[in-house]
Amino acid sequence: MFKIASAAYAVITASKRFAIDLVLRVALFIGVVIGGTVLFMIVAELVGYLPYSDSPGPGWVGIPSFAEVGHVVSFGLGFGAICVPTTAIYGSLLFLIVRAMERVHIWRWLVATVAALAAGFLSQFIIGGVGWLIAIGAVPVIVAAVLGLIYGAFLLPARPQRSWRNHETHASQLHSGWTCSKESARQSTPCLDGAPQGEKP
Repeated sequence: MFKIASAAYAVITASKRFAIDLVLRVALFIGVVIGGTVLFMIVAELVGYLPYSDSPGPGWVGIPSFAEVGHVVSFGLGFGAICVPTTAIYGSLLFLIVRAMERVHIWRWLVATVAALAAGFLSQFIIGGVGWLIAIGAVPVIVAAVLGLIYGAFLLPARPQRSWRNHETHASQLHSGWTCSKESARQSTPCLDGAPQGEKP
């Protein structure tokens, strides 16, 4: 009964940790790729480079007036908001793939390489696909791909600290130690390897 309870507790704990990790990594993906790309687009437009538009097209068009700054910022934030749902979906799939690779103990450098390439591809795919609505230029798409590479290589890979089996083993060890302490106190003998001295462990 104790083993069933400890195993159930370990599964619940691992599930909670996994869900929190998923939410945090997807939020980080959105923040790095979408946030970084939107920030680049806003700054670029404020210094005179238009990163989107079909007429006159992406390019240097001059610094906007002070009255136009609010429109530049709101437009960039609106574009980022449109990208969030798609990014969350692809970010979740990428997270599951990377964690599955880590689960079977694939080399860390290989996990990081696959994650970087996949995240870079997905980032440019998302920005390029959603950016079609605003006739986005090539430069923001390249920026998104670079940010995706950085996220995939350095921010996404992370082996789970402890599996549910480790939790079960740890709980069993604690139970054995507790049982041993009671038996040792009753017999006034020290414990050796989880059993009172004089008994086989």
